Parts: sequence; structure tokens; C-alpha cells
Amino acid sequence: MYFYAVAVGRRPGVYPNWDAAEKEIKGFPNSKYQRFGTEKEAEQFIRFNSANNQKARNRNNNAKFKANILNVRDSEDPDPLHKETLVCFTDGSAISNGSLNCRAGWAAIFPHNESWNVSGKLSESKKTNNRAEYLAAIEAMRRANKEDPGQLKPLYIYSDSMLLIRSMTEWVNGWIRKGWRKSDGTPVLNKDLLEELVETRGKRRIIWRHVKAHTGKKNWESIWNDKADRFAQMAARS
Repeated sequence: MYFYAVAVGRRPGVYPNWDAAEKEIKGFPNSKYQRFGTEKEAEQFIRFNSANNQKARNRNNNAKFKANILNVRDSEDPDPLHKETLVCFTDGSAISNGSLNCRAGWAAIFPHNESWNVSGKLSESKKTNNRAEYLAAIEAMRRANKEDPGQLKPLYIYSDSMLLIRSMTEWVNGWIRKGWRKSDGTPVLNKDLLEELVETRGKRRIIWRHVKAHTGKKNWESIWNDKADRFAQMAARS
């Protein structure tokens, strides 16, 4: 008696005969299957290939994320240089970050319509650079919602904060499922602002872009990021 292992097919599993296994792989793209003399070997084959498939998916997801933060534009994304595209550069600044005397500010700068530019100073007791970064992104989304209340247009948010970007692209959904707890069980910091980010985003597609800070370069991204940085610093000192 043989056992037919279908690792990649319509319904992966171990089948007692070829006719049953063939139905699961015939016409299925990139199917993977093999015949074994024992059921144990067939199950091991499926487990091994399932692990490899997951690794491949993880590599693909990581590649997509890296492409996103490296500013590689998807063919379906609007051109961020087009004047009709919603684009905002956000930044947060904190003087004496983490201390009781900390002063912090944020800025949201819109290169295609500078009349929308806005900045502010943190007046709350918890003043940190990270909270300033989150507040800047919230203001970017609020302006987008005002100009496009139907949330039909995507919004580019350029930020030099990888914490902000990874929080919103990688971690936030897991935190919500776990009741705003991290993988080690500790509470997620700045939960109030993260909840506001999720709520303000709504159904709008946010295209997050990472831009390096303080490069001194004169390319488009660096110029506008430097401007957001200056406005955030001025707000913190005001």
C-alpha cells in the first residue's frame, strides 16, 4: 500500500490512492506531491514543505516591506510628485527627550499645498519624540480626511521614524488582537495615539515611505523632510 502526500494543492494532505490525490493537484499551479511507502513519511514530507513554503512567504513579505520603505513605487500607486496626489512629510522633535524638562513638537508638511502645513507643541505630561512622531502622522491623516472625506485617495506619509512605520505596517494588527500587548506580554507604549492613528486612518490606504533624516542632500525627499524637521523643532522651542 502506498500513501500519496500532497504538500501543495487544492487540499494538502495524505491520500490513500492516486485517484484521490490526483484530483487535488491536477491543473493546480506549482503543485508538489510524492508517493511514500508509509504514512509517517508522507506526513513528514508535508510538514517539511509547509515550513519551506512559510519561509518563502516570509521572504516575499520582507521583500515587499523593504521595497516599501526604500521608496520603490508600485505600478498602481499614484505618482507622489504629481500635484493632485496627497503627500505629507511628518516629523517629531524632542529637546531633552525622556526627561522631566522635555519639550516636544511635531509638524506635518504638504509639499503640493503648503497652506495645509501645520505644526504644534506637545502640552501633555508625557512628552517624547515618539509621541510627537505619532501626532504628526495623525495630523496628516486628519488633513487628508478633510480634503477627501470619502477616503478614496491614498495618502503618502514620508517619515524618518521607523518605529512609526513598522508600528503601522507590521505590528499594530497583532497588538490589537492581543489586547494591546506585545509578544512578551508587556503593554504597548503610546496605546492612546496608536488607537487614534488606526481610527483616523479608517479605510484610507496609507503609503508609508521612510526617508533618512539630516542627510544634507538636495533631492526632493530630503528637502521636504528637512523642512518638516525644522518646523517640528521650532514648535518644540516655542
